[in-house]
Amino acid sequence: MAAQILAGVVLGLAGAAPFAVVLTRSAARGSKGPGVKSGLACVIVSSAIILVGAALARRANPAAFVPVAVSAALALLAGVTVAALVTWRRLP
Repeated sequence: MAAQILAGVVLGLAGAAPFAVVLTRSAARGSKGPGVKSGLACVIVSSAIILVGAALARRANPAAFVPVAVSAALALLAGVTVAALVTWRRLP
């Protein structure tokens, strides 16, 4: 069970990576925030990462689906929250 949760956390943090990149770039640009296109791209890419990872976990072990999916979702939320707070602190 611990390995499944760890896999979900890694999956969730991988899903949060696009948000971190876009938010870091927007902090470097100044007060102009990220555009709608980049925000939509982040949502689509992170959703695809988590969905593919959860589908692979379910395919490998159906009993592992729930722990992997729940921990991935929570790790995604935590990662995006940290990225947003760091970006918020960097803005002038």
